Amino acid sequence: MEHGRERGSLEHQVFQGRALSIYTPPSYGLTKHRYPVMYVNDPSDYMDTASNEAVTRMEELFREKKLPEMILVGLEPHERLDEYTPWPAKALVETVPDFGGFGKKYLDLVVHELKPYIDARYETRTGPFDTGMIGASLGGLISMFAAYEHPGVFGKIGCISGSFWYEGFTEYMAERKLADKGQRFYMYVGDQEGVGKKTIQSAMMARTRQAYTQLADSGFGGARLRLVIGEGGHHQVPVFVEQFPEALIWIFGRDTKTNTIFPDTERG
Repeated sequence: MEHGRERGSLEHQVFQGRALSIYTPPSYGLTKHRYPVMYVNDPSDYMDTASNEAVTRMEELFREKKLPEMILVGLEPHERLDEYTPWPAKALVETVPDFGGFGKKYLDLVVHELKPYIDARYETRTGPFDTGMIGASLGGLISMFAAYEHPGVFGKIGCISGSFWYEGFTEYMAERKLADKGQRFYMYVGDQEGVGKKTIQSAMMARTRQAYTQLADSGFGGARLRLVIGEGGHHQVPVFVEQFPEALIWIFGRDTKTNTIFPDTERG
């Protein structure tokens, strides 16, 4: 490994009463480089450097020069059913609370308070082409919501098994018609997701395809928008973890023909 360091580092902090995890890559502090940043929803699923397959695979990709080194920032939600949803909605079953719909407030916290905090303390690249959000399930939904609500902030979006069944969301996408600012999107859904469900979640595949179509109709071509349908894929954390590095490869624009990073991730 360049500079002799194999693994990155994971730092734990408390930010406004919330658990905050910050991953810095192997070369961090050993060079004058600045790094792109991904904001990770449900970070405990992905950011354990000691055992997590997502970070292990990501670091393999660093060593293979297939992915630029980056910083990961994970802020634990107080209540994901509230903070990862864009507006209030009734619960799907009676045994769980209704969805709170505090997504805008959560994103305002990330954009106006957490991001400035990170940019002031770490060697980051601060522009939208070097800033993204990624998550799965409701974490994927709020990532896509971030793209629409803050297009000048988040230019890289990873949406793994995103909860596009959420009431009114694909309609919201159709009405907003996201402005093309050079964003890149990676979407994944397993072909078994929603199968056998008796709620609106049964429309998981159809709603995901609809969301993809909304983005395509907004002018995002195949070079910056990808939908992967996983054969036999279920709505499970191991699948999310497997898809995490795949999403990063796509949205950070490695050119598979030349094996080089696209220019928008090479700026200092």
